[in-house]
Amino acid sequence: MNVRYTTSVASKKIVYFAQNFITFLSDCTPTLRLTRRGFFHCPISLIEMTVAAPALHDITVVKVKTRIAAGAKRFNVARNGALKLGNPHKIESEADRDQVVEAFRKTLWAWMNQDSPYRKSMVELLEAARKGPIELSCHCAPKRCHAHVIKSALEWMNEHPHFA
Repeated sequence: MNVRYTTSVASKKIVYFAQNFITFLSDCTPTLRLTRRGFFHCPISLIEMTVAAPALHDITVVKVKTRIAAGAKRFNVARNGALKLGNPHKIESEADRDQVVEAFRKTLWAWMNQDSPYRKSMVELLEAARKGPIELSCHCAPKRCHAHVIKSALEWMNEHPHFA
């Protein structure tokens, strides 16, 4: 039998589920019993099974040239930023802003579903946000821009720890 190890997002989700299910069964073992219909019954409530997300500090979207808030760590997410999370879609006019931001949301999701440098940058941002407040700086702020999409994605990643 050939065994292949992978690090895809789907396999991480399956492993995460299996680990939690095995933990759940091991917690139930002393009181686990088989019902008449062949189902297992365990008196542990589902509330006890929930995995609490780690605390996430404030994530603020700011303009590039503003002063850094005390205690915050700043990450430049503009096109020329070190993380290379800039929006590849250009805004031709203000009327295009919503379409361009939506296009970036789809692009970011595609980046997140593969092992890419963009995913690594997002995980780096998430770890920094768990340690303390961070600022995402972009030239568009305070207008709606791709930095707001990144902020939402970080909040979502924090709620789904198996994804990060």
